[in-house]
Amino acid sequence: MVPRLDIRSLADEENRSFAVLSGQVTIGVIREARSATDGFWVWSITAVPAVILGAGPGHGTAASFEGAVEAFSARWQRFLDHADLAVRGGEG
Repeated sequence: MVPRLDIRSLADEENRSFAVLSGQVTIGVIREARSATDGFWVWSITAVPAVILGAGPGHGTAASFEGAVEAFSARWQRFLDHADLAVRGGEG
């Protein structure tokens, strides 16, 4: 089961950046990165040091915001599984 995450805007329309929360805890960020040719989205799990994540990197890129949310969620679930953790109430 992919955890339900709460996505909250941190910026305005020009600088799109979002906090990712699980319950009341901020666990990472998703932000738009712009290059000279196109834009893409960067996601990063910040609540857990990379060495503890265990099942791969805690950051990545995606072509769309939705793709970044999906990749972040899947990676967070892999960490929870690797650490044998569960979120109370089965969400977040």
